[in-house]
Amino acid sequence: MGRKDLGEEGEGYNFGEMLKELLTLAGSFPVRDLIPWLGWLDILSGLDARVRKCSREIDGFLERVIDEHKHYKVNSSNDGEESNFVDVLLSLNEKDGMADISLTRDNMKAIILVTPPLQTPTCIYC
Repeated sequence: MGRKDLGEEGEGYNFGEMLKELLTLAGSFPVRDLIPWLGWLDILSGLDARVRKCSREIDGFLERVIDEHKHYKVNSSNDGEESNFVDVLLSLNEKDGMADISLTRDNMKAIILVTPPLQTPTCIYC
């Protein structure tokens, strides 16, 4: 995402805590998945509220990341500088005639969430 301070507290978003809560919720067991008529237990246990809160926090964080990249792109000429993945997604929406793709903000956020980071292999045999 082009930032090094994702783990620090800033503007109400702590990426490390959000990620930790997301992974905790992903490993939780919603009763409604197994026994749908007992789904009210998820509300009673607070699981539904935690899922909604985590979803809002991650959505707000990704909105801020996209806004920062748009603001940076408008306020600076980064010709020759290296673009990151969010910049590439934003450039797809530009009408340059090269790509006939239109991404909404929700599309961009979903792609950012499901795309694994590109890393070099850490295999000792590679």
